[in-house]
Amino acid sequence: PNHRVRQECLEIQRSDIIYSVVDELVALVEERLPKTEKHVTVGRAAVQTSFVLFKHKKKKRKTVAGCVVENGTVSRSAKVLGRLIRDGETLFVGPIDSLQHHKDSVNEVKKGQECGIRIADWDEYKPEDVIEIFETHFVKTEINWKYTKNATENVQEKE
Repeated sequence: PNHRVRQECLEIQRSDIIYSVVDELVALVEERLPKTEKHVTVGRAAVQTSFVLFKHKKKKRKTVAGCVVENGTVSRSAKVLGRLIRDGETLFVGPIDSLQHHKDSVNEVKKGQECGIRIADWDEYKPEDVIEIFETHFVKTEINWKYTKNATENVQEKE
């Protein structure tokens, strides 16, 4: 049997307590599961208006959303994405291409401040649209497997 274990690269777990083996098995399975993508909202801005900017050399039209930050912080970094929401439905997700406060290009705008936001490759902003700024995290997938030391605890007698 030991020869086959080495050939198959199998790992043998031994314990006098079955629950320890089960816990180790669950931990091994969780370790091998793909991580779960989790979106964490860090800011939310309400679109008040939109305005068009032109790049002079390329004469390319770009639309910017004039917003007020309602919650959190709106930032422009590689870690965040913007989600355009209209009537409760997500229409587009993309990186923040431009963030301005007054006429200055900035990296961050806080709650209560006005700003201009442009999501890359999106040009159709309407009043009452919402732009959510979120970060993506990859978290360990956990198995929610519950067991009891006394299996009869889970059995209910029918009356």
